[in-house]
Amino acid sequence: MRNQQIENNQFADDEIDLFELWEGLVQEKLTIVATVFLSVLVSLIYIFLSDDVYVASVKIQVQQVQQVQQVQQGDEAQLYLSIEPAIKTAEILNGIAPANLSEIKKVDGVLLVTSRGTNKSKIMDNVKKSVELVEQRHQKIYEALASSGVKSILPTEMVGSIAVTDKPVSPKRQLILAVSVVLGLMLGVFIALIRRAVKNRAKTQLAAA
Repeated sequence: MRNQQIENNQFADDEIDLFELWEGLVQEKLTIVATVFLSVLVSLIYIFLSDDVYVASVKIQVQQVQQVQQVQQGDEAQLYLSIEPAIKTAEILNGIAPANLSEIKKVDGVLLVTSRGTNKSKIMDNVKKSVELVEQRHQKIYEALASSGVKSILPTEMVGSIAVTDKPVSPKRQLILAVSVVLGLMLGVFIALIRRAVKNRAKTQLAAA
């Protein structure tokens, strides 16, 4: 019975502490509201000053070639392969090309060319120039291999046309505002708790004096 009574008293104390905590937050509501307001204001200033960023992209089919080999029975086996692995082309030309080159995983012989920027015409031009660099490289490789009996089946070319996002990919305005509200609320509660603790300590010291 004694242990149960102690537990009940501790539970009652916890309830009182929660009520006091809530009352403290209510008393510091202006602090919380002001902090949320400042957080949202900062995010709005950032959004207003940030330029819209768009993405231009296109896929490139890597040149496919055919190599004829003689097998033991005298038949001809035709092997189809890329003039160069897509990942190797990306590794060599990245840093040289104005746009980014990357291999499309699970799709053999296809490159993805992307460019990000605030000027749609500029990023489209970056993608176009990068495609030209890839085509020139693969053409040189093919010319070097042509004498060994390699035959071109498909050229290196764009799959479709260059696409540019209609809406900016950044800044993500709604996400930024939502995060600013949550962070402002968390920071406001933290500041309110600190202010409440400081005030309670000051009262305790005055009462003790």
